[in-house]
Amino acid sequence: MMQPVVIRFPEEDKRLLELEAKKEAVSLAEIVRKSIKTYLKQKPRQESGAEVLLRWATRANKYRSHFKDKDVSTNYKKYLYGPKSPKFGYLWKDKK
Repeated sequence: MMQPVVIRFPEEDKRLLELEAKKEAVSLAEIVRKSIKTYLKQKPRQESGAEVLLRWATRANKYRSHFKDKDVSTNYKKYLYGPKSPKFGYLWKDKK
């Protein structure tokens, strides 16, 4: 069902739209509808936050089977830097 919308144009723009409507033998409203559709198709669509989270969750499920360790949040240094070594030994010292 079509819903009415009131749009105000400067006189010159309205005249140009009316001329275009006469050239194409359609109504002024049809010209405006076509213009709006074209604009919306060209405009890049922005994802909502929910869509981004769903995409991330889908990606995470894809890699879930490769990740079997459950202690990553507490032992992240081990996973980032490898076992204790002279090069990264300072990372393992507990700060008190």
